[in-house]
Amino acid sequence: MSNCVSCSPQVFERLGYHSIILQIGRGVYEPEIIDRKGFSMKYYRYKDSIERDIQRASLVISHAGMIDN
Repeated sequence: MSNCVSCSPQVFERLGYHSIILQIGRGVYEPEIIDRKGFSMKYYRYKDSIERDIQRASLVISHAGMIDN
């Protein structure tokens, strides 16, 4: 399975973004934390509300998640 998240930081950095904040689910995958001059990427599992994050964002990418049957 291809992992788009691993290539995305460089793409977003080239597009002029300085920060990526990911909200991730319960899975075992944890993305690399990046913290260097001019660019950062961090994540959290869940918050009671992501409304503030969405309001502050210049770009929001969303998906419906994955259903385990």
